Amino acid sequence: MREKISDFIWIWIFILQPIVEGGICWQSISKTGNCRKMLMINVTKEQCCSLQKEPSVGWSPQSTPSSGLIFFWEYLSTKGAPVCRKCHNSCKDVICPRDKKCRMKNGIPKCVCKPKCSSIERSKGPVCGTDMTKYKSRCHLLRYNCRYNTDIKVDYYGKCKDSCQFVKCPGGRFCVEDQNGLPHCIVCSTDCSLAHKEPVCGNNLQTYESSCHLRAEFCRTGNPLQIAYPGPCKVNATCPSIRCPYFMECLVNPVTKQPICANCRPQCSPLSVVPVCGTDGISYKNYCTMRKKSCEMRVLIQTKYSGRCHKKRHGCKGCKRHLKRLLRRRRKQRRKKGHHKKHKKVSHIKQFKSKIYGGYTIFPNMIVTTEKYKLDSYKEFG
Repeated sequence: MREKISDFIWIWIFILQPIVEGGICWQSISKTGNCRKMLMINVTKEQCCSLQKEPSVGWSPQSTPSSGLIFFWEYLSTKGAPVCRKCHNSCKDVICPRDKKCRMKNGIPKCVCKPKCSSIERSKGPVCGTDMTKYKSRCHLLRYNCRYNTDIKVDYYGKCKDSCQFVKCPGGRFCVEDQNGLPHCIVCSTDCSLAHKEPVCGNNLQTYESSCHLRAEFCRTGNPLQIAYPGPCKVNATCPSIRCPYFMECLVNPVTKQPICANCRPQCSPLSVVPVCGTDGISYKNYCTMRKKSCEMRVLIQTKYSGRCHKKRHGCKGCKRHLKRLLRRRRKQRRKKGHHKKHKKVSHIKQFKSKIYGGYTIFPNMIVTTEKYKLDSYKEFG
């Protein structure tokens, strides 16, 4: 609605401008040869074409169009403005966006997707993107980004897995599972020389000098760790005997009886469509549903693995296929709703920094390969 109001305002501004010799500059030319989407009014063809470097820009010689005629062309006509003259007859002066190159098609210059990709990258085989989708190669992923204006990164090489068990991360990276039990390769640091010493208790009942030291322990050993609560570990600790941050709730680990500070207001992401199997052996629609029940019961329930629970996990032949179908369906839904167009980038660094405690892996300062896709946070371990 705001865009429509803005368009009307610009039209009236153009109408009220003093009339000079010139025409109208248009954003694109339709297949019928008519001009569409007005950019500027009362400009010469030279001015229009020198300012607009896109290959689809056109110009029409109507120097004194009436307000009614402009309104008709912009909002009522399915064809657009007649007598449209294209600005560019070749790729000489055309400037294309990143990963696109100008090519002549049917005598008209067009920007087509041509991302830089070497033969070596093509030969490396399939990759798993940060949207948990398999691509034939990194080149195919880059081409998808160019076509749909997304910013998906390579998470790891090979087909997408449903756990860290068979994931081989590039050098210096570690595999962690998100709240849905799906794996991601991340980079974390073991240097805590500048860390402010505030002791924390880990879910392994060990006290660490700071959250950085706990994080470094994970990086060195790969053992899954999370902060149970701030301060040193206490013998026979209970929820009344510890103090959680104001945005956390105290839950009890049913196995160790240890109190855990957990976030009971998790932010759900587009991948919340993925069902998870909880450590209580119950299937949940998504991670948020599981966390909601956990908070209601005041008992810590974590993701055992992605997908629905079954008696013998490795005996379930259709589980991976089911997960892939869900991810594929979600991807198609995003395309239909226009999510492949411009959308805000969500930094995982911010998410990690804001969720240091309970139910989330402790990586507030790490560099994450998954900048774009929009998972809630990294998995609670234990």
